[in-house]
Amino acid sequence: MITPAPIRTRLSRRPTAWDLLPKDERQVILDLCSTVLSIRASQSDWRAHRDSRPAPGLVQLGLAKFTPAYLRREPLEWDDIHVLKDFLACRTAYVDGYALECDYCKKASGVPASCRRRGCARCGGLKRELWKALHVAELINGAYYHMVFTLPRKLRKLARWNPETVLDEFMKAAYKAVQSMGLEMIGAEVGGTVVLQTWGGGLAYVPHVHVFMPAGGIALDTGKWIAWGKEEIPQERELGQCFRELFVESLEVAFRKKSPILGRELAHLSAPRQMEDFLENVAATEGLVWYKRFEEGGEPIAEYLADHINGRPLSDADIVEIDDKRVTLRASSHRLGGVPPVRLGGAEFVKEYLSHRLPKGFVAVRSFGCLVSHKKAETIAAIKGRSVLQTREDLRRQRKEIEKKTRMLLQERYGRVSSLCDDCGVGRLRLRRVEEMPRTDAVVLSVAHLSHRLRLDSS
Repeated sequence: MITPAPIRTRLSRRPTAWDLLPKDERQVILDLCSTVLSIRASQSDWRAHRDSRPAPGLVQLGLAKFTPAYLRREPLEWDDIHVLKDFLACRTAYVDGYALECDYCKKASGVPASCRRRGCARCGGLKRELWKALHVAELINGAYYHMVFTLPRKLRKLARWNPETVLDEFMKAAYKAVQSMGLEMIGAEVGGTVVLQTWGGGLAYVPHVHVFMPAGGIALDTGKWIAWGKEEIPQERELGQCFRELFVESLEVAFRKKSPILGRELAHLSAPRQMEDFLENVAATEGLVWYKRFEEGGEPIAEYLADHINGRPLSDADIVEIDDKRVTLRASSHRLGGVPPVRLGGAEFVKEYLSHRLPKGFVAVRSFGCLVSHKKAETIAAIKGRSVLQTREDLRRQRKEIEKKTRMLLQERYGRVSSLCDDCGVGRLRLRRVEEMPRTDAVVLSVAHLSHRLRLDSS
């Protein structure tokens, strides 16, 4: 029997984060917010500089404007405080930066560093482009499937309180369902990539898993590649039923090992046998499973999923307006005509943005089956009829070339640190020293790490 942990409540009479924060911590947060807001104070300035990288983005401005109101309303969560400080300080003078000096004209310039936090609206450009380039280069010739498994609505409140357990079993159940169908239909081990996304339109909490896989697998008896034809793919209803059964079964096992945390809205599940009955009811309901076959290959899927790997629930383009009390968001919709914009109060906007923060160490992008890292070379070698050692060496060489080309492409596109001085056009920019700027809990960049980021300077 599943034994839930003591019920946790969030009552209005409990002290808020603002009441419990030390005075110096509160002052740091206020200074961060005022620094971001002082750069561009009016909405017209925000729109005029929407594409200006040195200036704060609209998401960062919205967080800076309403973070004090959020902290005065919500209970203290230290992880949220650290994340908020990093988001606000990203690419400002409050983050450790570095100095570059031209070896010809000797002119120096300081460059603030980024926070490199997952979910930051201003970070992850290199990671996104590199992930897309690597997956496009490693695509297998032939059709690809894009499948989407959505977490049942009844489990979303439970997932908010137990994200590490529920979301982990959710991802496992999604690719295990695909693997079991592959074994049943074509007798082969299929493989691919799964990407977790917790947000929907308007920052709604709608966890779903994208499965990105080639239409085929490695035969268990012969070790050769077998294509998965259109007529052999199961119906969405069958795939959904298999997924729900695997998910509920694994969730029951996980909750027996680790007691689930229940909030006040889930207090009725603390009674004996209530959790088991609740999960059985979930298994009997219809689940949302969708898939589409791409005959032209997997490049469109890789380009689409590249925007989700950084865990950024919102971009500047999704913000319509920010006023003194609320934030208006563009609600994306797949229906013709779209849906009306979503308006969130200031504190609610910060709360919903932070609700998509994953637990520390949680892996939101995973490989499975015959395309996991230690099997990828064998699978590609079986498809192309080459030796495994040669294929592994080719993949290693290809990865290094793609990393170098991607870094060069980003520098040209965004005008970041260049190997040539912008003033004299003759000298080369060299790393002079790490500037000791006022610090928050953001990532501290070491000299070795900075040298790695400026690899192009020595190439």
